[in-house]
Amino acid sequence: MNREIIADEVPPPPRRGGIHIGLLYPGSYAESASALGLHFIMGAVRSTPGCSAGRILATDSRARPATLEEGAPLSSLPVVLVSAGWELMAGPLAETLRRASIPPLLSDRDETHPVIVAGGALALSNPDLLTPIADVVLRGDGEEALHALLSGLTAGANRREILDTLSGLRGATEGTRAVCDDGDLPARSAFVTPRSALASMHLVEVMRGCPHGCSFCIMSRRRSGLHARYVPLQAVLEAVPGAARRVGLVGPSVLEHPEIEDILGALGDRSLEVGISSTRASRIDDSLARLLASLGLRTLTVALDGASESIRARISKSVKAGDVIRAARTARRHGIPRLKLYVMLGFEGERDQDIEELASTCLEIASSTSLTVSVGPVVPKKATALQAMPFVPRRTYESRIKLLRRTLGDRARIDAVSWREARDEALLSRMGPDEASGLLASMDATRPFELRRALRALPDP
Repeated sequence: MNREIIADEVPPPPRRGGIHIGLLYPGSYAESASALGLHFIMGAVRSTPGCSAGRILATDSRARPATLEEGAPLSSLPVVLVSAGWELMAGPLAETLRRASIPPLLSDRDETHPVIVAGGALALSNPDLLTPIADVVLRGDGEEALHALLSGLTAGANRREILDTLSGLRGATEGTRAVCDDGDLPARSAFVTPRSALASMHLVEVMRGCPHGCSFCIMSRRRSGLHARYVPLQAVLEAVPGAARRVGLVGPSVLEHPEIEDILGALGDRSLEVGISSTRASRIDDSLARLLASLGLRTLTVALDGASESIRARISKSVKAGDVIRAARTARRHGIPRLKLYVMLGFEGERDQDIEELASTCLEIASSTSLTVSVGPVVPKKATALQAMPFVPRRTYESRIKLLRRTLGDRARIDAVSWREARDEALLSRMGPDEASGLLASMDATRPFELRRALRALPDP
């Protein structure tokens, strides 16, 4: 099966050679193939003389974890780089290490085990889940750390020297966040494959950081203290290979790039199909809608987040319902027939009247386009303005979903996130290192570790 997966990748991975570094993604192949952070790491390792990269995925298999490319056992690799996107990846990460006969807890490992370096969005939202596991946890941009690691390895640095170098970097120090030199931007896909969650799409980063200050978001400029950085037009275009047919532009607010229409126009001149990872409704006008439609976009995706204007004002989400309604109509007029709306329920002070306002907005949107509403409980994250907010009770959440379904009927599709899954994420998002260590210490080394089962014994957040 691995051989079939690899055969679909373009370009194919180079053969193993020199220092072989493990890239561990605690998720499925389809997810990993659309994770831009993992692609960046893979591209950097592959382009370093004397180094090669092998991916390890978290699967349900009970076989010993090994690299996808060459079947090298995880336990035999000198360094393993972990890219973890969210809280519920902590369980698959621990279980993958256990199956490789590597103690998941750092305190139980010794110098015979690989150096485990962890980063990704989880390292920003709650590094305390990773510190009991990883030798080094890197928060924020990873370019400097990766360059230092690869330089050290190729120069013959030993385990202790590597750890000393990485531990001294900004981002590995508690309370700090690493920021790359803008010359390292943009990240881009190392390969494309039809098996990706974004089938055969070449991803290119067009911005890093966010210009907005939403209270719930770990990327908020208020939380990070950083402003958005935009990749220049020419650098974006140069990151798209000539063989690409589908391109995905990635960033927290892609349409706010100051050169976005020029970027889209240039990609259109190359007859490329283009997808965008985020849409700000207020940016959609006739010109942009016409351009997006000509590039093959058929679904406009908008995050409304709060159910009502009053909730959105409270969480500093500057999106108006009227903007979304106008965007839906404009997009439909120019050949984009669908709109997907993301909404979170359970903000403090939320009432049934807020849900009724959301339903009214949805009905108006659905009168002019095909509408899907993706709804889930808000999960308060550490170090955001909402970190102390109570998690929504199950009965409240499910009653509001029923109210939405009853009001909208068959005029819109509702995709509701499981309350239990969000509850597990909320529990993990508030855990400190001692609680995380205790959870991992409860693992039986002879049996598979099921994180969700372990979380069921804990009280609701």
